[in-house]
Amino acid sequence: MGQLINCPKCGEVFPKERHDLCPLCIKKEQQQLSILKNYLSENPEAELKELVQVTGIAEEVIQTYVRTNRLMSIEESPALQIKCEECGVEIMTGRFCRECREKFSNALNASVSSIKGTKDR
Repeated sequence: MGQLINCPKCGEVFPKERHDLCPLCIKKEQQQLSILKNYLSENPEAELKELVQVTGIAEEVIQTYVRTNRLMSIEESPALQIKCEECGVEIMTGRFCRECREKFSNALNASVSSIKGTKDR
């Protein structure tokens, strides 16, 4: 039996096995994803506001599913377009666009090189 933890969504105490959410919250997420995928398959041009209104699922929840690759569309659905958290360009998944990820990576590499150079002196 796993360690007892509180579900971060509902606060329920449950034995942690593979997931950080309790079984009820996992089931709720699966149901929400199923509803969203079904609606988008029938209405690929749906806007985010429409998706929220029709499904009753909060915009933030939908965007989290997109950012974490749990909700993706083969077609470029307006409802699934999110913005890079750094520059605001539209992206299909994740938190940052390719250019911003490269910029962060280069900056991190430069910082590491600088730190290594300081230690070698």
